Amino acid sequence: MSSAISTINVPFHGNNLYVVNYNGEPYVPMKPIVEGMGLDWKSQFVKIKQRFISTMVEITIVAADGKERNMICLALRKLAGWLHTISPNKVKPEIRDKVIQYQDECDDVLYEYWTTGEVKKKETSPTVFNGLFPENGRILITFKDNRIYSADVVSENEHLLSLDSFLEIANRNGYLVINKDKLLAMANDW
Repeated sequence: MSSAISTINVPFHGNNLYVVNYNGEPYVPMKPIVEGMGLDWKSQFVKIKQRFISTMVEITIVAADGKERNMICLALRKLAGWLHTISPNKVKPEIRDKVIQYQDECDDVLYEYWTTGEVKKKETSPTVFNGLFPENGRILITFKDNRIYSADVVSENEHLLSLDSFLEIANRNGYLVINKDKLLAMANDW
């Protein structure tokens, strides 16, 4: 083990992650990342050993609580590869958003801490859709956490309701029966 080991504590959405300088290369202790996402460490450790053993090392680090711990670490350059082995659709619904958040941000935040020692707040800019607009000009844009989550072309024979509009109709006296043919024939003026 090299004597040139230094650890950077990286706050990430309420968790403490780390970047470790090991022989001049950044490594990340994996257990805090796995557990921060809400995943099971033992099963992910098996996957890491199977797929990333050539870039995995055990390093003794000083954690945020001041105690020394032996941690399984992965080269930071391989972290994105591991993150994307996790399918958000196959995890428990209650941790799905956290998994997606880690996939979207974790490796970039750790790399920025490694290279600059801090993470600067990113300015958000509008998303530009090149060539996405259909001739009819109808597009459904879905937002999640103030970011565009998806954008889909809406054909002429499709009608959209916001959730509020749907609930307003559903709360009226009587029954709400949705027949696909009649729904498509309805005017879109509610």
